[in-house]
Amino acid sequence: MKTLYTATDIENLARNGQPTLTLGPDALLTPLARDRARELGVELRWSQEKTPAASAQAPASPRPPATPSGLAADALAAFVGLLQQTRDETADVPHLARCFGDLLRAVEQGDILHPPARPEPVRLPEDRRQTLAARIESLDALGRYLFGPESASRRFDVLWTLDALKAALGK
Repeated sequence: MKTLYTATDIENLARNGQPTLTLGPDALLTPLARDRARELGVELRWSQEKTPAASAQAPASPRPPATPSGLAADALAAFVGLLQQTRDETADVPHLARCFGDLLRAVEQGDILHPPARPEPVRLPEDRRQTLAARIESLDALGRYLFGPESASRRFDVLWTLDALKAALGK
């Protein structure tokens, strides 16, 4: 099973006085986590041995929510669910389905997205275009909360991709 390390995990390690994190071949590290490790002086060591699930190398505690009420975890679940639903509903428009699929993988796996420089215009019936535009607006609002400049997990690639999708719909 893969273990995902985020910037929050690195910050927790530094706060707890752990100067080193040993990562097995099953570990995933977000780009922001790599940057935070460099900034905070946390050394990242890659090992060829698989790390046990409950090892001491796992994050010191579960990733805390961005707010005490756990809104970040709920928002992320809503974001992922909305992405899955939108990807499935746009299966008949391959370009859109691919964009939503790439966006979903990037969020779930921490991969970096490369949004299209020029979004392919999408021709849909007006009612469907409006429904999809409203869905993208919801994704954009959740995305800005989760990944915007004020968030703990800045992911401008996700926000740029949502902007490209809005442009493809003419919004």
